Amino acid sequence: MICPNCGAENPEERDFCQSCGAPLREPTPTPAPPPPAYTTPEAPTTSGLAVASLIMGIVGWFLLPLVGNVLAILFGHMAKREIAQSGGRLTGEELAMVGLILGYIGVGVWVLGILAFVLFGVGICGCGTCTSFLAAVGGSGPRH
Repeated sequence: MICPNCGAENPEERDFCQSCGAPLREPTPTPAPPPPAYTTPEAPTTSGLAVASLIMGIVGWFLLPLVGNVLAILFGHMAKREIAQSGGRLTGEELAMVGLILGYIGVGVWVLGILAFVLFGVGICGCGTCTSFLAAVGGSGPRH
């Protein structure tokens, strides 16, 4: 084989010229690496705590008053933290927010109900203790 660079004669099995070191053959192209395997991105999932917060918020109004409301608040805050720390893998912040709202409103209704009972319901019995308590807080006792 004759070197295209210097014209020296070389044995057929050589890849480079004995005289000048130039390549005697065209380099065979290396095959391109295969494309990376296509993987579908993992779809974000809904936080279980967010769903639990919403369910407890609803249950707190109909089946487990106050207990359900407190659990809705607890699960709602835990879900919001879990979703924020998931880096986009979890969704459901809206569900957690609705559960929190239902829970806080439910607890507020309970607090107002207890307050109303204490301020107005206690005076119904007519005893001296209740009447003096209501007079001290600005209410009026039972009318005789």
